[in-house]
Amino acid sequence: MNCYTNIPEVKKQSVRAQVHSEGLPLQIAPVQPITWQCVLKRALGMGLRLRFRKAAAFTLRLMVYPQTSLRWYGFLADFSRKHRLGLPHDDLIRKAIPNFFLHKASLRERVHWLQNHFALAGQYMAQEDLQQLWSGKRLKIAEVEGKRELYDLSLTLSDHAGARHEGGFTITLYRRRDQAFLQMLSFVFTTDENGKVTVAIGGFQGAKSEDAKRSVIDATRDLFGVRPKDALLLVAEGIAEAGGATHVLAVANDSHVINFRHSARREKMMSDLDRYWTERGGEPAGRFGYILPFRSAGLPLKTARRDLCKTVFLQAGRQLMLGGEGALS
Repeated sequence: MNCYTNIPEVKKQSVRAQVHSEGLPLQIAPVQPITWQCVLKRALGMGLRLRFRKAAAFTLRLMVYPQTSLRWYGFLADFSRKHRLGLPHDDLIRKAIPNFFLHKASLRERVHWLQNHFALAGQYMAQEDLQQLWSGKRLKIAEVEGKRELYDLSLTLSDHAGARHEGGFTITLYRRRDQAFLQMLSFVFTTDENGKVTVAIGGFQGAKSEDAKRSVIDATRDLFGVRPKDALLLVAEGIAEAGGATHVLAVANDSHVINFRHSARREKMMSDLDRYWTERGGEPAGRFGYILPFRSAGLPLKTARRDLCKTVFLQAGRQLMLGGEGALS
């Protein structure tokens, strides 16, 4: 049995006319315009919706970084209006920008990376997909069949994958049968030196328990030798390829956000990112730490089952970027 994918149909049009059974247009209620005051009001009421520790951390951050917070709320309001998304999820409002994405970066850079991520998402992704993510829902992007098992690829806000500092969105691979978590990759959309859209990978998180590690080994065999970690890197390559780029970007060990934490927490970082990037042909360069040229050139022309399986993950990434106005034809 060959590895194949079932990817939801791309929605090229953000707004479609709807009709009821008699053929007459349905009256669609207008979306209430979102202002920065609306976002601020929701932010100020967040203390009633969060547990004490989270509410205290959010309130302290708001007091220490008031200008950054208000600037972020203004962006959320503008983005919501532009793309007709409604109020953002609470976890977007309380995004921890001062610790976002890269160690030893300026606050201005962090704000830019986060805003640019969503601006590019709004340009390249289908409005319906963006709406699901904006409201905190999980977006299924592909179903992959191995030799015996089915696997689900999904996209969420990084905040909902336990990786809120590592990116804006997180791609996760699960085994369908028992929802066994295999691997996740967090990233932001960005542009390369030529202005082409690519992704910057903020981190990987994999299975930690012995049973979970066993599931990863089983999944690798079932996916014709494609490791879950490599599979998600291929999805990232597919996204960047659809954006017109020739490489993806990635953070190095020294620039990973876990370096904000105390030494005991840093020791829990299981993955040696520098080693993995180097093994995958990456070179130390750029603001984030590494540049990884595509290793997938010519894969669609091959017929070996392992290469076909790689192509499945590449196509899942490409398809994610084909729904917006900025998509390449």
